[in-house]
Amino acid sequence: MENKRPVWTSKYAFIVTAVGSAVGLGNIWRFPYVMGQNGGAIFLAVYILLISTICFIPLMNELYIGKLTKKECVGAYESINPKFKFFGILNPVTGILIAAFYFIVGGWIINYICKSFVNAQIVDYGEYFSSFIQQPFYPCVLTLAFLFICIFFAARGLKNGIEKANKFLMPLLAVILVFLVIVSLNLPNASAGLEYMFKPDFSKLNSHMVLAALGQAFFTLSIGMGALLTYGSYIEEDKNLTKSVYTIILSDTAFALLAGIMIFPAVFFLKSRRNGLRPEVPELHEKKRLCF
Repeated sequence: MENKRPVWTSKYAFIVTAVGSAVGLGNIWRFPYVMGQNGGAIFLAVYILLISTICFIPLMNELYIGKLTKKECVGAYESINPKFKFFGILNPVTGILIAAFYFIVGGWIINYICKSFVNAQIVDYGEYFSSFIQQPFYPCVLTLAFLFICIFFAARGLKNGIEKANKFLMPLLAVILVFLVIVSLNLPNASAGLEYMFKPDFSKLNSHMVLAALGQAFFTLSIGMGALLTYGSYIEEDKNLTKSVYTIILSDTAFALLAGIMIFPAVFFLKSRRNGLRPEVPELHEKKRLCF
């Protein structure tokens, strides 16, 4: 029986959807955080080297397995070898565990969006956040709301749900990030943040930092979750995967860089305002002193 599995309407649709799977908290929040803990620019250099070389292989493999088998992750691994079915099961289990965290953070985001629309004035953000997450009911409602938003788009299928949403939301995210980057670069003392991000200190190069960069690269590309394998199953047979993989890696890295350029100048600005002077490069590896 001929497989009637749908395919992407265009290469652009596949790319933005795959990038949408990769880009998220791992780029916008976790990347600047881990970079700040691990030496700044030297971490960035190692990260770019690893994500463009070592991470290319598993990313290509996931997409190719999906394209070859035209099945979801469990069925794809099982069709290669019945003994591999267990690895296919691990994919959605991993995705569910990670998504449980994402749904909660998504609920937090909905709360802040609502606050921005009603022009609510928050004086102490740390105190407000602590009081918000300690509420027994409201954060749970927002988490469920975010979950049902995701279900809504997924239930509409490939073309009318996931594809259409990413075609609109990913360019919108890029525009928002560029706007925030411009704002951040115009802050006083922004140059100190850029110096920390792009001027490498080779004394910070060590095995722990390399492992942190590799872990961040794997995490940000959503490798091992089954999402990219499933997206690969909708690719037409005649499409070239190599160019698509490098486009995904390049786009993902670009979002991470934009996030860093947005965050670090703001961090140094806030430190200089707090100290009343232009500080030296701060010890961003101390967790309690991070502003992101």
